[in-house]
Amino acid sequence: MRRKTIGAAVGVLLLSLAGCTTSDFEPFAPVNKRAPSYESQLAAALEIAVVNEQQNALSAIALDAANVGEVHWAKQALKAIDDWEVRDEASLRVAGRLCRGGKKEPALEIAETIASSAIRDETLKFIRKPR
Repeated sequence: MRRKTIGAAVGVLLLSLAGCTTSDFEPFAPVNKRAPSYESQLAAALEIAVVNEQQNALSAIALDAANVGEVHWAKQALKAIDDWEVRDEASLRVAGRLCRGGKKEPALEIAETIASSAIRDETLKFIRKPR
């Protein structure tokens, strides 16, 4: 089931990553200053006892951080995900979002951490694609 999810995510990302060009630039959202800090969100997520829920919360934090261009917190949340399939899917989405926001180098760094060689190679190829 997860392989199908990851496969679908790869397909969606590759279609959008073909959009890692200046014409597909997507500015980062403004930081929600009323929301708890990423540090406190990460600490709270790590306290969740149900592993599946914890992994999902960490994935959501990573993507939310990527949506506002917070590379450090996106990486911290990704590092905290224990399940490699969940981490790969989250890394794929985070790398794609950072790339669309113009942060190509951090996107490459995150894409290089993807455990699945097929997904990693395709993601890197699309991020590195000449524009």
